[in-house]
Amino acid sequence: MEIVLVGLNHRTAPVEVRERVSFTAEQSRKAAEELRSRGILEETLVLSTCNRSEIYGVPPESSHECAPGLSSFLSEFHSVRQHSKNRSARSKAG
Repeated sequence: MEIVLVGLNHRTAPVEVRERVSFTAEQSRKAAEELRSRGILEETLVLSTCNRSEIYGVPPESSHECAPGLSSFLSEFHSVRQHSKNRSARSKAG
């Protein structure tokens, strides 16, 4: 089983960017549901604190690389330009 992570934290992004991609409890539930319904992830955890916003998940077995899809989803969900977020985002799979 592979677990992927895409997110921002206090080491990778200034507070202005972190504030724009933070999740409320309701947004966390909505984002998790959307990620599963779109087939981007089969299992999902959205974590958002004052210092970080991260999406953890298990991609479908047929997915070879879902980190770009997760990153795009994060930008789209928060209406943040991909370019401004990309410099700060981090991703990991394993």
